[in-house]
Amino acid sequence: MHPLLTTMVRLALAFTMLLSSALAAYPDKPIKLILASGVGGTLDTLTRTYVNKLSALLGQPIVIENRPGAGALIAIQTVMQQPADGYTLLLGSANVVMAPHMYPESKIVVSRDLAPITPVASMPMLLAVNANTPVRNLGEFIDYAKARPGALNFGVAASGSFDRLAGADFMTRAGIDMVVVPFKGEGQALIELLAGRTQVQMATWVTLAPHVKSGKLRILGATTSKRSMSFPDAATIAEHGFAGFDAGAWFGMFARAGTPRSIVGQLNRAIYEVQQDAEIRNSLTGIGLDLFYLDPEKFGEMVGREGERWGALINKIGLKPE
Repeated sequence: MHPLLTTMVRLALAFTMLLSSALAAYPDKPIKLILASGVGGTLDTLTRTYVNKLSALLGQPIVIENRPGAGALIAIQTVMQQPADGYTLLLGSANVVMAPHMYPESKIVVSRDLAPITPVASMPMLLAVNANTPVRNLGEFIDYAKARPGALNFGVAASGSFDRLAGADFMTRAGIDMVVVPFKGEGQALIELLAGRTQVQMATWVTLAPHVKSGKLRILGATTSKRSMSFPDAATIAEHGFAGFDAGAWFGMFARAGTPRSIVGQLNRAIYEVQQDAEIRNSLTGIGLDLFYLDPEKFGEMVGREGERWGALINKIGLKPE
């Protein structure tokens, strides 16, 4: 073999070994986990349940950074501004696939710009009213709202959040007109509902539970197509005559597109291991969350379907950020 060719081969082998060694060493520094929600909401609670076990498995600290706003757009952009090396990750809900449709000027394409890692949990959204609202069920609420067009305030986590879109779908189907009031996170929206400055909110059980139990809030219906095992007494919105209504919440982890597949796979396996922990499982089911796991390829397919579904609805009803 020619000496120059031999040298090139040796350099290529050395580079390959160096790259393999670098990838094998992942992670060798703290990981930043960007949350597409504010402090105190369901996603924040879910993450803090997972994070210590995940950190122990990966052998590095995980620093949580809450970046709410514009649905998940701010969180997505934060991740996209960092290297595709697995050290800045995104944890969000279905709003990850909704935000680019709500804000087309962002030019974000989830399938191009993000690498799906795995879903981590799912749960139904619940339609709740302040207990001072004189309604006992969904039918009464719809009649009450129809008699007061534009008089009721519907609090949502953000102008482009999942509950904003699911709520718009519900209002369109029910033929009611409410004022949508966006906040910076599910927790802040809850404060306004409890204070009576808003009258209705679509949120997760982890957010609503203490106040439902104390009698301050009342559940009118669940957003999933079938009754949740966690809330079997909560009739679905679909059961109230809105066939096909399905707006269950899911939460998943993403990296920036271009992140090495080996790192994506390592993170996927680590999440799977976290879900095998009995204490984690009990903690999540205790707050109404169901464990949800897929490999990166299957999760990517699911993300694509969700993007098409919610994107079509956004276009159909002409939904724009407030």
